[in-house]
Amino acid sequence: MSKHFATGVVMAALCLILVGCGSDGPNLRPELDKLTNLVEQQTGELQKTGQQLDQLETDLATEREEAAKREEALEEQLHEAEQEAEDTEQELEDTEQELEAERQRREAAEQQAEQARRQAQEQARQAAQLLEANQRAERLLEKLEAADFDSAVTAENGRVSISVPKRSSLTFKKEGYAVRTLSAPDLRGARLTRSRGGTQTVVVYTDIELSRSLIETYDTDADATIVQFPLSAVGTVSDFNFFADEDAATITGHGIGSSKAAADPAVTKTGTFRGSLHGVNGTFLCTGDCTLTGEYNTAGTTLTGLTLSGSDPAFKPDTRTATVPLCAVPAQCAPTDPTYMAFGWWREESTQGGYEFGPFIASGTTALSGTAPDDVKAEYNGMAVGMYVEQDQVGTAAVTKKQGEFTADAQLDYNSTDGLTGTILGFKATPTGGSGEPATIGTWVVELEANNSAVLQRRGGNGTGTWRHQYVSDGSAVVGIFESGVEDVLHLVGAFGAQ
Repeated sequence: MSKHFATGVVMAALCLILVGCGSDGPNLRPELDKLTNLVEQQTGELQKTGQQLDQLETDLATEREEAAKREEALEEQLHEAEQEAEDTEQELEDTEQELEAERQRREAAEQQAEQARRQAQEQARQAAQLLEANQRAERLLEKLEAADFDSAVTAENGRVSISVPKRSSLTFKKEGYAVRTLSAPDLRGARLTRSRGGTQTVVVYTDIELSRSLIETYDTDADATIVQFPLSAVGTVSDFNFFADEDAATITGHGIGSSKAAADPAVTKTGTFRGSLHGVNGTFLCTGDCTLTGEYNTAGTTLTGLTLSGSDPAFKPDTRTATVPLCAVPAQCAPTDPTYMAFGWWREESTQGGYEFGPFIASGTTALSGTAPDDVKAEYNGMAVGMYVEQDQVGTAAVTKKQGEFTADAQLDYNSTDGLTGTILGFKATPTGGSGEPATIGTWVVELEANNSAVLQRRGGNGTGTWRHQYVSDGSAVVGIFESGVEDVLHLVGAFGAQ
């Protein structure tokens, strides 16, 4: 309640008293004065109280203002603290990023150091390998330059047994070496290896036949007009049967190894017998009487052979082009090809690093004493194999020798005037001994001249060398050896065979 309202109340009360009492009432002046003083006293207290209230309101307003300022200051401090926290968090994030970047730089530096170390090791290894390969090539070069052609035909190190022990089974054998067996036709090769105090290798190629026309097998002079051949040419081969048809003689249980209860007498007949030879159907015939005789074991129980005798007995196959397998088992095949050619090279490398090397040539059961072909002209095509050593051109900072094996095409021509000449070309290399690829192989060509000179033709000058050859059988094939080189550049030694 305000002081003005309190004063009003008191004055109203006085007026009521005065009106109620009237002018004739008791003398209330003293009381009224007391009351008036009291009212004034109360009014003063009320004023004082109002002033206190005003002061309190003022103080409260001031306190509120200061509180607002303090709150504002606190909010500002809180904002500043939050900003500082954000700044600190950003600094921490920046520090972490710098640490991560530093870690990555350290890892990259470690990887670069490791890579540099490995590169240094690899370079050292390659340098050592190159040095070793170069030394090996130098040792091989000494052997290439000293290749012995006189012993190439009979070289014991290159001697390999070539046989066809059963149908479609070409076998290469050499004592102590792994056996190799092939079934492919035409000119093909095999690699025989052994590890005994080092590494020994023999590479051999041959054209030995695994099958042949029946007529050509037993009549080597056969031409297109020949349709039969003398039965005497069959020799000891006994893989033939007689058929019990038409008017042919009947031989019960015919065929090698058939069981017989008792020996049948010989059957004599004029004319022909139907039968087969090595599985090829045909007709056995003779101009006079022919006698078919069964041959048996001692007990007379097993048929071991059949013999047709009489006036020049012969065999005429139903199909002239019929072929028969060639192998060492008479009951399965015709006789093994006796006129094949063989050629190749051998190499021995000891654990101490020593090298031995040589080319070789050979033939089948017939010696290499064949004659030149009867034709005025003849062409031979085949392949050559051997080894090489290539040296960097003189004048380079470091002289490096590279070694390896090669194969190439062999093309030769014969005429009755100049004899045999040829070319070795189309070289393909297989580096060995840790050497790299040869740099100049695209320029290698060896000319085999009539004077037994083997001229190595290449950019930068021609090399010199020699070659020799021998015919197989009647000159249907030729084998040879050659060596040629350019000093301090390239040296080749190999053998070839061509048909």
